Amino acid sequence: MKSMTGYGFARFTSDSLDMDVTIRSVNGRFLDIRLHLPKEYLSIESEIKSKITKFFTRGTVDIYVNRRSLEQSEIKVASEIGQKWAKAYRDLAKTLKIAPKLSIEHIATLPNVMVIETISEISTSEKKTFYQVCDQAVKQCLKERIREGQALKKGISEMLVSFKENVAQIEAIRSEANGALEARLKKRLFEKANETFGGLDLDPIRFAQEVVYQIDRSDINEEVQRLNEHIQHIVNLIESKECHGKKLDFYCQELLRETNTIGAKSQIAELTRLVVLAKTTIEKIKEQVQNIE
Repeated sequence: MKSMTGYGFARFTSDSLDMDVTIRSVNGRFLDIRLHLPKEYLSIESEIKSKITKFFTRGTVDIYVNRRSLEQSEIKVASEIGQKWAKAYRDLAKTLKIAPKLSIEHIATLPNVMVIETISEISTSEKKTFYQVCDQAVKQCLKERIREGQALKKGISEMLVSFKENVAQIEAIRSEANGALEARLKKRLFEKANETFGGLDLDPIRFAQEVVYQIDRSDINEEVQRLNEHIQHIVNLIESKECHGKKLDFYCQELLRETNTIGAKSQIAELTRLVVLAKTTIEKIKEQVQNIE
């Protein structure tokens, strides 16, 4: 199990190149890779995304790349422009009848005489170095996501134990709930018979049929069975190597649906109280599941 939250950093330094890669990932419904690259790497943007996709399946992943390369810079000297500047200075000095005082340092600082040009294409060796640094940052980020995932697994497992206890308590008072329903139904039918037939005895067969029908409508046995099945599926998922947050989220929705059905059928206060506790636990599990890749 892996969390969607992680952080990774790696750096490479040499006499000619200084580079660092930072990876930060957070929760997201789908995979969203966002690259923050220097202009020299824009040509390989799609290639970088393709490689990163192999390591992440969900979450928002930001990748920041910083670089400083001395080899990528060239100083070009425009001698002709320097000669024109020098001639213009001499001509001006002659017109003003002032002795010209020119120096190479002065000429070099004039516009367009000396220009620093940056080569936009990266070399094959630098590209190889970048991917090595990127792999290191990815591994560190994945390590952090796995560590966080183990913490999530522990928390969800503990909450599942609590939820399973709630379900067991709900199942334990099922017969009590059915008995209470039968007593209320009998009282109601007798009151109805007194009003309509002046206290005539009820037909025991019809009464039994009505009780069975009402109890069948209000019985929570099927919901409890499905809750236990969903709990086992969740346990299997979090114990497996291929744990998916989307599947866990689906099962959480199913837990909530079955619990809501039990709550709708509840006619005794204790069962309603247990349903509220169970729903609270489900919401806590859902909140943690949102962080799983």
